[in-house]
Amino acid sequence: METDDFSVVKMAVFGFFETKIKKSDLYKIKDKVDKKQQEVNKGTDKDRPKKEEELKLLKIQLKQQRRDSLLSEIPSYLTECAEKAKSVDKPMFKVTHPVKFTHGLIPYGGIYSKSSPTNSDRYLTTESLRGEYYDITNSNGNLITHARFLMLNLDGETVYNKLEKEEDDWLSEFTRDDKQVKQWSEGLRLWVAETESIKNASHLKQNYFPLEDHSYHLTSPLFSSSMCQKLYERIRFSAFSQENKQLRTAKKKNKYADGILVEYPSFAVMNFGGTQPQNISTGNFERHGEAFLLPCSPPKWQSKIQLPISNTTVYAGEFDRRTWRLVKDLQYYLMENQGKKGNMEIRNHVTQLVYQIIDTLFDYVSEIHSIGNRAGWSKTDCKLKESHKLWLDLNREDETFQLYRESGEWQNEVCRDFGLWLNKKLEHKKMVFAKIESSHWAKLLKRQLREFERDLTYAKEVVE
Repeated sequence: METDDFSVVKMAVFGFFETKIKKSDLYKIKDKVDKKQQEVNKGTDKDRPKKEEELKLLKIQLKQQRRDSLLSEIPSYLTECAEKAKSVDKPMFKVTHPVKFTHGLIPYGGIYSKSSPTNSDRYLTTESLRGEYYDITNSNGNLITHARFLMLNLDGETVYNKLEKEEDDWLSEFTRDDKQVKQWSEGLRLWVAETESIKNASHLKQNYFPLEDHSYHLTSPLFSSSMCQKLYERIRFSAFSQENKQLRTAKKKNKYADGILVEYPSFAVMNFGGTQPQNISTGNFERHGEAFLLPCSPPKWQSKIQLPISNTTVYAGEFDRRTWRLVKDLQYYLMENQGKKGNMEIRNHVTQLVYQIIDTLFDYVSEIHSIGNRAGWSKTDCKLKESHKLWLDLNREDETFQLYRESGEWQNEVCRDFGLWLNKKLEHKKMVFAKIESSHWAKLLKRQLREFERDLTYAKEVVE
C-alpha cells in the first residue's frame, strides 16, 4: 500500500475503509484502482501507456480521497462507533476459544488463552502459536463492522488492545480537538470487557475426566479459533498464493521451478454459521465461515485400479463386484417387505440402502479420478459410453471434451443407466421391477451426483 506520507496508523485505518466498508468512498475508488492495475498487468504493449495514465489519475484521486476522509468520513465513523457502544451497552470479548463454535444458542463469550514462551513443543496447542491472535465475540451479528474495526492492527497492536491499555494517542491523528479525543476514547472503551468471560452454559459439551481418588473433573472442550486461523492462513496461502500457483503449474508440466511447493492433501472444509457466519464470531466471518480440517486417519492400502475400458458403463465389472453384498441386502429387504403396505419407515430404509450403493459408486469413481498419470485414457481402445467417459476421465486435455463435461448433460444418461443396472441386479422370480422403479433409483443418484460434482469443482479450484 502506498503511504503518500501518511502515518502508519492512518494507513491502517485507510486500509480498513478501503477493504472492509463497501459503502465507503475510499472503498469505491480503491476498487477502481485495483481493477485498473489488473488491466495494466494483463494489457498488451500497445494499450499499456494509456492504461498506465488512467491508473496514475485514479491513484491521484485515491490520494485526495484519503485526505478528504480525514476531515469527514473517518471522524464520523469514530463518532458513530463510540455512540453505538453506549447505546448497545454490551462489551465485546477478546477470546481465543469462542463458545458459539460449540453451539449457536450459547450466549456469546469464551476464554482467552495467551501464548506461552515456555510451552513445550511436544504438543500442538493454542499456547504453541507464535504471535498473538485472538477472536472477538459480540452480542449481535449486526455489529460485525465495529468488531472488525476493533481487530484492526494499527502499528503492531490492535484497536482493542490500545483501548484495553487506555492508549488514546492514535485517536489524535484524526482530530486536533482534545475534547473530541476524550469523547471517542470513553465511548470506544465501552466495547472492551473488564472481566474475562468464563462461564458454563447448558449447550456446552462436557466430559467427565476420572481421577485417582475415584472422583472426576468436569471438562468442557472448546474450539480454538486462534488455531483455526493459523491453519486457515497456511492452507489459503498454499492454495491461492501466486508463488504456489506457479510452482504447481511447473509441477504439472514436469518442469523445474525454484522454490518449495507446500501442499495439504485431503483436507476437509467445515462450515460454521451458515449464511450468517458473523453470528459465531468475527474471526469466523473473516474466514467466510470455513474451518479447514487435516486428515488424521491411518494410511490406507493402495490397490492398483483397473480402468473400466472394456465395459460400456461404469456399473459393470469392478463396481458390480464391490456392491454385490449391498445389492443383496437391498433385494432381501424388498422381498421381506413385498406384501406390506408401503410406509415412511420402509421407504426411508430403502433409500438409505440405495445411498450406500451410491456412496460405493462415488468412492470407486474418486479412485479413477485420482489416477493422475493416466489423463486421457478414454481416447482410444475404450468401450465406455460417451457420457461415462465424460464423468470418469476427469483430467482429459481436450477442450471440446471439457466443455461437454461442464455442461452436465451427460449426468442424465449416467443416472438412467444406474437405474437400469440396479433394476436388473434386483430382479428375482418373486419380484418384478418396472420403469417407475428404475426412474426412482436414477433420481436418487441425480441428487447425490449434483453435490458430488459441485464438491469436485470446488476442489479443483482450490488446487488450481
